[in-house]
Order: sequence, then structure tokens, then C-alpha cells
Amino acid sequence: MSDKRKDVLLLQEHLELCQDMLDKGDVEGVKSYLGYKPGNEKYLIDGMPFARRLTLWIQATDGVFSLDDIHKTFGINTTRSKNNVSKIVERLKADEKIKRVGSKMGTYIKIGEALEEMDWKNADTIPLKLNFPLHIGDFYQPYPKNMGVIAGAKDSGKTAVLIDFVKLNQDLPEWKNRIHFYTNEMGKEELKVRILKHDDLPIEKWNFHAYECTSNYEDHIARYPDDIHVIDYIEVNDTFYLIGEYLKRIHEALGKGFVLLGLQKDWGAPLGRGAAFSIQRPRLYITLERGYARVASAKNRTPDCTRSPVGDILFYGIIDGWKIVCKDLWHPEMPYEIDNYLGEKKGVHGGYGYGNKESY
Repeated sequence: MSDKRKDVLLLQEHLELCQDMLDKGDVEGVKSYLGYKPGNEKYLIDGMPFARRLTLWIQATDGVFSLDDIHKTFGINTTRSKNNVSKIVERLKADEKIKRVGSKMGTYIKIGEALEEMDWKNADTIPLKLNFPLHIGDFYQPYPKNMGVIAGAKDSGKTAVLIDFVKLNQDLPEWKNRIHFYTNEMGKEELKVRILKHDDLPIEKWNFHAYECTSNYEDHIARYPDDIHVIDYIEVNDTFYLIGEYLKRIHEALGKGFVLLGLQKDWGAPLGRGAAFSIQRPRLYITLERGYARVASAKNRTPDCTRSPVGDILFYGIIDGWKIVCKDLWHPEMPYEIDNYLGEKKGVHGGYGYGNKESY
């Protein structure tokens, strides 16, 4: 065994011993083990070496801070301790974690992480090969690290569309065994029932991974950043502005893959929960009310799409809870077209009467 390997193992033993004492709340034991002495530059705060605690404090600081701010925050009042602070700050400055600002001595600001430069000249411009329900592929083509949203009102067929997307792509060679489906309201039994309704495909032919998940989708996506992820659905009940943060985390976790996620939408609302916060990241955004779909956003268009499809509508039906039937193609909405097609408008929540409900 090499000397370096021995050192690593020895350090690991020390860390495990200290962690065990900290887990038991024995901070004094850790101090004694590390040879803590008042005034020593390695003294602990909340069971953590001061240099590390100060570094974390700086990372969490917004804007300008000074040496005086550090002294007041940590109760530092001895000359020796202040000198230790100055040494740590100078080391962080040398490592380009912080920099001096202003004319006053001892005033700093943290430096953000260095950005990785894009090699855009050598980027692959070939779109991802994906199939979409509702004729979405007629106008939209996805690229790596794209995100799409299906925002549906209650009983509009949001889950049916998301499962159909899985079905349309699970046998493509590039996505074989690389599609992940997340549900926040169905157990494995209900999901199986939904799949069994697809009488055109035996259950043994289905090929995707399923998970019950209600939050932190980005953690799992980060494990498979180049795969296809389908989320049914992100639930937001009150703090709607947070949807933008959720989508940001998901997008940052994504590599060369694609995410299609569902959002709840109120009847008559132009966008899903989170409104403008929910449309910032996605390159595709489709809304569903029972009986018709609308294009809210489509950033990457197919070569054959010669005009903006935003605002276009398409009438559809869902038979037996799974079979999606498109009544026509995407087209600009005509006056009173939706009311005439779906029937008399109720006006309470923007809902409609539908006639033969078995088709929806």
C-alpha cells in the first residue's frame, strides 16, 4: 500500500471519529481530539473549523462585506484572531474566491463560479429524434437540453398525452430503456391499469422506468441527464412563483436529454400554474382544456413550419381514457370556433358543455 493511500485511510478514520462525536453532540470531545486551544486559528464554530465556517459564510453573503462585518458576526475581538481572519481572507483572495472593492481597505465581494465557455462552433445542430402526440411534431423539433410543458385543466387528458409520448418513443433505438416517467398521484397499481387500457400494445412491450415522486425531480434527472424524462405532474398549490425555480433546477440538471412535464391549469387560464414563471424555460408549451389544445410557445420550429404557430388550436378527443383522436390539424383560431365546436359555454370557471362525453 502506498504512503498516499495510507494517509487517505488515516484521515478517513479521523473524520469518521470526529463525525461520530458530532452526531452525539460531543463538540467538546472534538475540540479536545483536534487539540483546540482558545485563540488557535483552527478553533471550531458549531463543530466546524473556523476557516471552513467563514468560507461558507462568505459564499452565502450577497453584496459587499468587510473585515469588520466578519469580526462582528463571529464575535472576534482579539488581535490574534483578527490576524487569523485576515490570513484566511487573503487566501480566499489569492484563490480568486473574493476580490477587493471600493477605496476602503478590508472591503470585499465574492466572485461567482467561472463559467464554462461554449464550444458553439463545433456544436451538433441535429435535433433529437422524438415523436409527439397531438401532431406537435408538425411544427416543433426538440434539441438537447430542451424542456416542454403540457399544461392541462382538470380532466383535459394531460396524463393521457404524457403516457402517449412515452409510448411513441420507447421503441426508438436511441431511447430504448432510457425513458423515465414520474407520477405524483398514481401508485403502481393505478399506473398499470392506465397502461392496460392501451389495447393496441401488450403490457410486456412497454419499456420505461416509473417512479412515484412529488419533489426534487432534478436529483434523479441529474443521474440520467442525457435521457428522456416525463413528469406527471409538478404540483403547485399556492406559491406559484416558485414554479420558475423548480423548472430552473430541472433544466440545470438536464444534459443532452429532454424533459416533458405536466402542469395543472385553471379553466380559462392562458397558462398553467405559475403563469409567466412557468413559460420562461420551456421551448415548447401546450395548454389543454377538455376538447382543444393551444400552442402557447414553440421556440424550435421544423423547417416546414413557415409561420409562428403560437396561438394555433387543435381539437381532440380521448376515447376510453387513453386513445387520442385529433379532429383536425393545428390552425389559427377563428371567431367563436371553440364555442361552436364544444357547445354552450357555462361561464362559471371557463368550462364547457361537451355533448358526447364518451369521446373525451
